[in-house]
Amino acid sequence: MKNVMLFADTRTGSSALFHLIRQTYQALRQPKQDGKLLDGIGEPWHSGVMRWYYRDEIYRELYDGNNYGNVPLIDQPWHILRGIHDNVYKLSYGCKHIWSHLTEGTNYSLLLKSIHEDHKIIFLDRRAIGKKCLSHMLAQQTGKWGKYTDGVPKFENIDLERLKLLCDRYKRTKRDYRSFLEEYTNNVHYITYEDMFSLDTYEEKLSRFQDVLEFLEFSRDDVIHEAAENRLNTNRIQNPIDILRTIPNFKDVCRLIRDEYDEYLIPEPLHLLP
Repeated sequence: MKNVMLFADTRTGSSALFHLIRQTYQALRQPKQDGKLLDGIGEPWHSGVMRWYYRDEIYRELYDGNNYGNVPLIDQPWHILRGIHDNVYKLSYGCKHIWSHLTEGTNYSLLLKSIHEDHKIIFLDRRAIGKKCLSHMLAQQTGKWGKYTDGVPKFENIDLERLKLLCDRYKRTKRDYRSFLEEYTNNVHYITYEDMFSLDTYEEKLSRFQDVLEFLEFSRDDVIHEAAENRLNTNRIQNPIDILRTIPNFKDVCRLIRDEYDEYLIPEPLHLLP
């Protein structure tokens, strides 16, 4: 089975897509023969994620016994980050990497390392820049990165300057990474959040995931339907419009996203908002 790196930023549907990929590897691999401890590792260059979601053995093996606390490893030297990349593929068939966890230069180096080792790169982005970055800020505000299980939180005002900074940075970095990868067409598959999760029917969404499976050299019939139905056929949006409306300066947020990025959070004109 081919090694894979899912390369994305936050709030792009990467967890759902990586879950589906992992389920396929889990169903088809032979653990006693492949020598892998896991089918895949999510966010290996963030020690906090590793400590929270994986057992101590994986943390130790991935980081060669070092303790990196609970932070993105952006300040670690290249030989450490390169070693983690090596360990990812010793322990598993691949990873989901959130590109904002590391510097752009390091990300280019990791992408090249994966490509030179003939790994498959899945480039996942999101066309709706404003929605993506607003979702990121709300998750940081509340500490909730998935569906709310204990009621809708009370939001604070959104810092409009920071929202614009995040949007501009995401717009630039996804353009630059995509441009960089265009030279390696055989190693890269491109997919967007909207084409994976916002289509009208489950069948359309499933077909997009089957394209991913084919890229990874599986059969389209290798899809794990129970997992696919769970991730693709249900409403998993964390912040639908009725929740977004509770942001105190929601009208200002809508105006910024409309004027700067030509995106609309709501269908009605802004002057009709309370």
